[in-house]
Amino acid sequence: MADGFTCKVDGQYLSACKVSRGEDLPEYKDGYCVLHYPGYVPTQDVEAHEFAKFEKTLEEKREEFEKVRASKLDCGDYDFSGTIFAEGTSAFKDFEFDAQTNFAGAKFIGDVNFSGAKFSAEDTNFSAAQFSSEWIYFEEAQFSSKQTYFLGAQFYGKQTRFWRAQFAGFVTHFSTAQFHSKLTNFAHAQFHSSSTTAFTGVEFRSEETFFMEATFLAGWWTLPELPSRREFPSGERKQRREELSGWERD
Repeated sequence: MADGFTCKVDGQYLSACKVSRGEDLPEYKDGYCVLHYPGYVPTQDVEAHEFAKFEKTLEEKREEFEKVRASKLDCGDYDFSGTIFAEGTSAFKDFEFDAQTNFAGAKFIGDVNFSGAKFSAEDTNFSAAQFSSEWIYFEEAQFSSKQTYFLGAQFYGKQTRFWRAQFAGFVTHFSTAQFHSKLTNFAHAQFHSSSTTAFTGVEFRSEETFFMEATFLAGWWTLPELPSRREFPSGERKQRREELSGWERD
């Protein structure tokens, strides 16, 4: 690391502590690089929704953070594992991720926009990512990586939208993900991974969860369990159950 500095982030995320041309990031504050500086010195694990408490202190790093973010994107370095994205730094609409993409363990505070983004490298990894946002958009995103992982990801806020998202490649895994947003929308999503699409152990705790017209055309898959009664407005459960039953398989 730069000048003998080693970021205090969990060791599995140290690979992200670099900027363009592979240069190591220097210390930003309190033993962290700017990507992983949490806005406070943590003494214990913090739940995703609690990170909003530190939004103001994260604002202080935005200018430096954006410089590093832009530099990494410009040179095709999409390793943001463990990164803490403050409000206004999570705009990736229509961006093309054409190299290894790693947002594993990242924490997103504020609105998140991956609408129309294209992920085409060998691996796309959002495992254990935490979204503490009002709006989380993956609408019409295209995942054609060989392997796409959202294992254990957590979604909080008003809306999580994967409307018309497309999942191709070899494997798509949402196993053990948790959806706490008020509304979770996978309507018209296409799950066409050639080997596996898995929703094993996924928890849908949203008030409303939509999978209308979603298609599952993989060689092997596990469907998400139908949401419980409390996740549908009164009188709509039968209709939603019929819509959800429209999942297809060749």
